[in-house]
Amino acid sequence: MKKVSYLALLWILSIHTFAQEADNIVLPKKYNAGFVMGLNTNLLLPFGFLSTEYAAGFGGGANAKYIVDGRVGVGILFNYQLLAAKNPFINVTNTVMNFGGSLEYYLNKPGKVTPYFGLDIGYYSFIRHVGSGNASNTNTFSVDNSLYSGLGLGPNIGFAVQINKYVDSNINFKYNHIFSNGYASQIVSISFGLIFHVTQE
Repeated sequence: MKKVSYLALLWILSIHTFAQEADNIVLPKKYNAGFVMGLNTNLLLPFGFLSTEYAAGFGGGANAKYIVDGRVGVGILFNYQLLAAKNPFINVTNTVMNFGGSLEYYLNKPGKVTPYFGLDIGYYSFIRHVGSGNASNTNTFSVDNSLYSGLGLGPNIGFAVQINKYVDSNINFKYNHIFSNGYASQIVSISFGLIFHVTQE
């Protein structure tokens, strides 16, 4: 009977000790309620009529979000990007600027990786820069003109990987569909960046 009581006591103590240790384990909760900011570099792959004139491009951007209930992020974004002409003999570049709002849903499971789904809604502006000549040519000219602009949707998926308590790396794949003056253009963008957790609640 004493042995049974002794074993029972050890079992109770072991459970209590394990429970205390479990309470001390801090699992990463990267997307609790709070304010986050992000910086990103973008690789652009144009489709549709844009792909006949422009090759892949690049750019960068910034965003800010507020995380609600650790699941939903609501924020704003801005990107500045360039598309190079496919014809190497024509000095033409296309500037693509977009700004708008974003909505993201996080699959916030304990661990270092947080997948998410998102949708961006914003305004896109395409400005064509045409240049000709060189430094020794007196006929050098440079012209900027607005190609077109309009609203667009950007459904996207991505995942954030924890670096430390305050910083995550971020990879995002986005399909940009832009509507303007009867035209529709598509750009797939792949973004790499950092997310900074400014506040945590």
